[in-house]
Amino acid sequence: MSRRWIGSVACVTLAVTSGLAGCSSDAPATTGAGSGGFHAKGLDSIPVAVDVKGKPLPEALRKFAGKPLVVNFFSSTCVACKTELPALASAHKALGDTVTFIGVATVDLPDEARKVAATAGVTYDIIDDPSGDLLAAFGGATLPATAFISPDGTIRSVQLRALDTGRITSLIKEQLGT
Repeated sequence: MSRRWIGSVACVTLAVTSGLAGCSSDAPATTGAGSGGFHAKGLDSIPVAVDVKGKPLPEALRKFAGKPLVVNFFSSTCVACKTELPALASAHKALGDTVTFIGVATVDLPDEARKVAATAGVTYDIIDDPSGDLLAAFGGATLPATAFISPDGTIRSVQLRALDTGRITSLIKEQLGT
């Protein structure tokens, strides 16, 4: 079974389980005043963030609570994810142990996900979400998705687009006060 096919199945599975009609494209999402975010190619309107503020951390991640937490959902077949992973690795390196970073290999082959992450310079822990249930618990339906969680385990924000290092550190400061 090819990795491209697995990625397509993952994309469709996530879209169906969340009720959305499409997956993030490889093109960056654009935002305009009040637009809610749309694909640059004009395909399927998908929000660039979901409203889960105040929602508690799912059980699978509670052991990581205690300090600010950044959780990134990715797949080895997602081009936008591969673009974002080096930015996350850079932010992690810059912030040291003041913020915990966790990668979540979503509907992916664990070895492939870890290989892509290692190539991007990721040194933080990666956990597996083979069914996509953990991503769904965060309100996400597209990859990449990045959640910002306060030390008490409260979800502050979930971004549904690839972020650069500057935006990651800005969101950490804005959402987590770090």
